[in-house]
Amino acid sequence: MVTVLVSSDCVAAILKGGPLSPEEIRLAVSVCLEATGRQPWEELEAEVYRLGGRLLLIARPRPPLRRRIKTGSPRLKRG
Repeated sequence: MVTVLVSSDCVAAILKGGPLSPEEIRLAVSVCLEATGRQPWEELEAEVYRLGGRLLLIARPRPPLRRRIKTGSPRLKRG
């Protein structure tokens, strides 16, 4: 594994091999975070892209549910 970027809010790594299971993604992100002295995230969101025979993994911590729900426009009272 070649780590490209590790910060408190993002992990980007180039990995060898084929498709990754959710458990393998979580393990790879945890290893990257712990290697730099950071705590593993409880929940994460990840994107995986194929680069020839390698994979580009980009992961971020998942925000709490109350911060994930956003509406495109303000809610109006009707009635």
